Amino acid sequence: MLLSFALLYTLLQLPIAKTALQVANAIGEQSAPSERPGNQPAALPPDSPEGSSNVGESRKTDSLVIRLGELRAKLATLSAQYTPLHPDVIEVKRQIADLRARLEAGSENDPNASARLDEIRPRPDVPSDIKRLPDNAGTSVQTGTSVQNGDIVAEEKAELTETARLLAVLLDSGRVVVGRAQTAINNPRLEGKGFSSAVFEDRLRKEFLARTGHDLRNLAPAQMPERAKVLLVRLAFFMQKSVQEAQPLINQKGIGFKGFIPATFATRVAETFSKDTGLTLKQIGPPKVAPRNPSNKPDEKEEAALLVMQKSHPRVGDHIIEQQVEDRGMRILLPLFYTKQCLACHGMPKGQVDISGYEKEGFKEGDIGGAISVMVPIENPLLKADTPRR
Repeated sequence: MLLSFALLYTLLQLPIAKTALQVANAIGEQSAPSERPGNQPAALPPDSPEGSSNVGESRKTDSLVIRLGELRAKLATLSAQYTPLHPDVIEVKRQIADLRARLEAGSENDPNASARLDEIRPRPDVPSDIKRLPDNAGTSVQTGTSVQNGDIVAEEKAELTETARLLAVLLDSGRVVVGRAQTAINNPRLEGKGFSSAVFEDRLRKEFLARTGHDLRNLAPAQMPERAKVLLVRLAFFMQKSVQEAQPLINQKGIGFKGFIPATFATRVAETFSKDTGLTLKQIGPPKVAPRNPSNKPDEKEEAALLVMQKSHPRVGDHIIEQQVEDRGMRILLPLFYTKQCLACHGMPKGQVDISGYEKEGFKEGDIGGAISVMVPIENPLLKADTPRR
């Protein structure tokens, strides 16, 4: 079962939007052009000069569409390995934009080009890889395209924020699943704890579905940013892998507390995911308190946000705070509040040593316990000049 998320991640390297699948179908159909009546001018015989010209233009369009599909597949693979600011990612996006421009320019000479362009145009609810607008519409960006300042900034912000939010909810869903299994994991009388990686995957899927409405095993049609789909499956894979690697510890008989707790689990997974993707995913501790793990210390902006959340943030639901971090990207914080289960280690009496060997902090139920912090790098340079907001 550990292969399930790994397989999904591999599949998601290919273009998974409906439009990309249509391009893939077009590629497959190239082997039998005679079976594609849509590419044969019905009113013109093959030996007609005009007919030959139209067929030639149609084949040229088909060739460009095929190349566009190949570039999008390459972009999906690169995007899973590098940040949006990586030179290879920028170059492929530039090639995609140039190719689309050639297709648009050639549509006047090809009677079938309009239909083919409809196939490769993104759906209204799925953001395009490259936003193309008239040359006088706005400021030129590094990909060579033009954008409408207000619209693209708002669209890009919304996409970055939603991607970060979904990643935070998924990591917290894994924390919840591990937390609910603590009784079995720490039972010294049990050898088989019933918490295999397959069991974890199933429970994670149900928890995430309940909180977001998205099924981790069927993300292709989901209404979310395309970049989020690959990243979610990648994060789910690392979480399942962590549970799999901990099986000898989890199932060890004769030992009570194992140390495989939500906080430790999430910190390790976040570190692995961040190194793999170039994004910044971390679990930060509460404000004004030295965290048990020094690497979980919030920075100045994070701590300020935590103090605000402590005073007035809802304790129910996945409500986030978003920040723009200088010119680095959009960051969201998903708060973590102490529950009754947490107080066994973090509650009263303050200073008493808990089961893990740390001193209790004296927190109460509902106090802010930290947050999951996710930063997604900026793709659009126009975001750098935008005013940060919380």
